Amino acid sequence: MHYAELCGFVNRFTRDPDQSEDLVQEVFYKIWKSAKTIELSQGLKPYLYQSVRNASLNFIKHEGVKAAHARLHLFKLDLAVGIRRSHAQWSSELKIDIQNVLNSQAVTDEWFNEDTQSIEYGYQFPILPVLSYKVS
Repeated sequence: MHYAELCGFVNRFTRDPDQSEDLVQEVFYKIWKSAKTIELSQGLKPYLYQSVRNASLNFIKHEGVKAAHARLHLFKLDLAVGIRRSHAQWSSELKIDIQNVLNSQAVTDEWFNEDTQSIEYGYQFPILPVLSYKVS
């Protein structure tokens, strides 16, 4: 009855028809689960529109947080320290390269876990020291 109208309304927020349908379905599911406790003082239609509006705004907020999280973990800091000794016939260099000094966890993978019904992430290795010695 209101499904198509609500999907169109939500799509103005999300600009993604599939996501709009998902959000409307989630709202209907939540209403179904809590049908005994819902008070419809203003009527069903205003309640539905307010519910899908809130779901849309929560979705947009969550997407913004995910984007900020991805930007935050996009970069890592590497630090290299070395010492070089030079002689007439040869030179040597000892260097330690510490990758990911700040131990930020850059996201490398993302997948949907069916068991927990949530998105999970895979991260890169933490601090990684690389020691090198070169004689030339």
